[in-house]
Amino acid sequence: MAALCASCPVRRLPPFQPFDAVALALAQRSVLARRRLAAETDLLRTDDLGGGFYTLWAGWAYRYREVAPQDGSPASWRIVDILLPGDMFGLEAALTSRVGSPVRALTQVTVCAHDPRVLASALRDHPDFARALVETNLHDMERAEARLAAANQVGGAQRTAHLVLELRDRLAARDMAPGLTEDGSGRMPFPLQRRHLAAALGMSGTHVTRSFGELDAAGLARVDGQELVILDAERLAALCGYLPVSEPPGRRAII
Repeated sequence: MAALCASCPVRRLPPFQPFDAVALALAQRSVLARRRLAAETDLLRTDDLGGGFYTLWAGWAYRYREVAPQDGSPASWRIVDILLPGDMFGLEAALTSRVGSPVRALTQVTVCAHDPRVLASALRDHPDFARALVETNLHDMERAEARLAAANQVGGAQRTAHLVLELRDRLAARDMAPGLTEDGSGRMPFPLQRRHLAAALGMSGTHVTRSFGELDAAGLARVDGQELVILDAERLAALCGYLPVSEPPGRRAII
């Protein structure tokens, strides 16, 4: 685990206006260290109580929940959200000493650890900073709820299409999908493996393969190694009734 310099520059996400100067200085001053961690490393566990909170600097991660079957068979797990660079996690542990969902690295990641004491001071003395954190977390909750609502109403191909489009919009908002065209088609990073997709979509691995096969056969989207190619963005959105949840401006930076 290699710690990086805490004075590294802030990476602002280009399509966003930056945080105001006071909030950005507070956030950067809270940085304790940056650490590189391997894929499938636990970044936040349910027993990590009273710890700091974190920002994902690079790589992908996911929040998950274990599901205990009623028939006594081994517990399974479900991905409840996918984290991209700029996303925070552990805020609830820093504020309430409770962890909602554990977090695990999906790819190799770099994680920025923050000092909870600085966070507490910032929330007390700078209400605009507190409001920005609440707005960001509220947006993330709305986005996850929209995906879960869609998953309860549509079939496998539609669920898959909704997840793909959600990730596309989040990557595009961070300027992390340069292969996309103006209409939302094109290439985007896609390191999710079949088991991750099954856990995120509530389907079996076989069903995941079948769903992507349907999208490919319809000329809508296909997986190409570590990328996903959206062939027809408009028809893909129509298939699943996708309605994007817009990101609030000026509320996200990679610190």
